[in-house]
Amino acid sequence: MGTRSCVAIVDQGRILMVRQRYKGEQLWTLPGGSIEEGETAAEAAKREALEETGLTVEVGELVAERYSERIKGMYYCFLAKSAEGVPALGTDPELEGGRQELEQLRWFRLEELLEHQEISPIIERLR
Repeated sequence: MGTRSCVAIVDQGRILMVRQRYKGEQLWTLPGGSIEEGETAAEAAKREALEETGLTVEVGELVAERYSERIKGMYYCFLAKSAEGVPALGTDPELEGGRQELEQLRWFRLEELLEHQEISPIIERLR
């Protein structure tokens, strides 16, 4: 899959997650996706947040940078300084043929995600 970027949108102790269906599996992830050619990781996080949630975010500090076995590549996660708009489930245009579908947006309390393998290091950093 390659290098990906995401953004943690946190509001009042809750974090916005996107449920996706990928290869028949349902996954809760942070809004994010592939970094396009000529784009920085921060720019990709901002673009992906808008595509998937309808929110315009101001990207803040980098809170995680690590290799992900699931995506077989680097994963960068930023904290949103601010988010404007009303969250609404968007689209994910990067994968063709319906291999990935966005299904739901949901606010989770940070403590609900402490066991989430990919998200827990980010949650620990935000607490």
